[in-house]
Amino acid sequence: MAFDNTGAIATGLAIANLENVARSVTVVIRDADGNLLLTTTLSLAARGHTSLMLADAYPVTAGQRGTVEFQTPTGGRISVLGLRANGPALTTLPVLANVGTDGGSIAHALFNGGFTNSFTLVNTGMAPAPATLSFYDESGAALTTPVFLPQTSEFVTAAAVTRDLAPGASLVIESVGDENLPVVVGSASLTTTGNVGGFSIFRWTQFGQEASVPLEDRIPGSFVLVFDNTSGLTTGLAMANAANTGASIMVRI
Repeated sequence: MAFDNTGAIATGLAIANLENVARSVTVVIRDADGNLLLTTTLSLAARGHTSLMLADAYPVTAGQRGTVEFQTPTGGRISVLGLRANGPALTTLPVLANVGTDGGSIAHALFNGGFTNSFTLVNTGMAPAPATLSFYDESGAALTTPVFLPQTSEFVTAAAVTRDLAPGASLVIESVGDENLPVVVGSASLTTTGNVGGFSIFRWTQFGQEASVPLEDRIPGSFVLVFDNTSGLTTGLAMANAANTGASIMVRI
């Protein structure tokens, strides 16, 4: 799980033991460069659960970005969920597991017009790996995007950003939006030859709300979306074609 405890951001998590016997989970904490900060254990009762804020439970993470790895006990089963608080915004964070080398796509990316977007990439492998994050507009054309890399204080305006990630390292890429310009909407894709995964978070600055977007690396025959348009609720969706050819998609409601 990638974490960020810088500025006004605080990261927490929930973890559950899915078995009928108590388990001890090894916890490995690394900084954003992949350097080891702490190795410890977390005990969970049979079918036990706990939730915590990282900076409280593990002070070594205070003011830091990095990753927390929860190693599944031999023969065991656990479930982990990331939590992120940023002022009034509360959202869940995707956790990474069994990360392959095929990269993936982020179906919704946007900036300007009261929206900002941040992307977090993590090298979960044991070797350095290149990672390229590419941006596309709604027609599938390359989308030149202004971004900021807070870890190196770099400003870049490009349709793709490529960086090498050390083992265990994480990289944050933030869009630089202008509230006075029309919103720009599109998608993003990650290409890599290593075990690099990630996710994105877009923020609606007018209301101080955030939502996380997982990196999609599955290739199923279909996706099923549950919707609810009752009692004042409205459901929307974002869809991106990750292939290099056009596609006609069947929709069943």
